Amino acid sequence: MQHQSIIQRQAELPPLYLPGMEIAPQSTGLPDPHYFYIYLLLTPKTRVPRYVGMTRNPPKRLVEHLSATGVARDVAGWIAAQRVLNRRPIMWLVDILASEQHARKAETKWLRICVARQGSFALLNHFPRLTRTPNERTSP
Repeated sequence: MQHQSIIQRQAELPPLYLPGMEIAPQSTGLPDPHYFYIYLLLTPKTRVPRYVGMTRNPPKRLVEHLSATGVARDVAGWIAAQRVLNRRPIMWLVDILASEQHARKAETKWLRICVARQGSFALLNHFPRLTRTPNERTSP
């Protein structure tokens, strides 16, 4: 089955969180738990993507990023550096999908887009999915 973003089916989008929307930690309303949200964390000054992620609850995930709870050391270090400059990273929603399988593909797509536009040096993600072929298996 071809990857099809829910964005292409506007009538099915959940009403509270839409692609192209900036999420704030104090966002109100609960996101629809049936959807997966693909997001970018952007530098507040230049709006350069530094991290690509997936979540079912964007406001909660942003709070986790900002508090360095359950985030990689590189991401936590970057966020701490932004805090020293009195800045907060921007969470920008880029895609909404109904299945985890399609969301993983979309997350990889956005990683590839960001790498193609700015090189992997700017992203704090680790890239095992981008370098493996589809037939390779990860070791346990």
